[in-house]
Amino acid sequence: MPVLYLATYSLLNELLHCYLFYRDGLT
Repeated sequence: MPVLYLATYSLLNELLHCYLFYRDGLT
């Protein structure tokens, strides 16, 4: 299911950005 794959990819990408932003905020 391409739609499910796209939704999962978008979610993981969003989480990754949040993690990097949070990590950069601590340094």
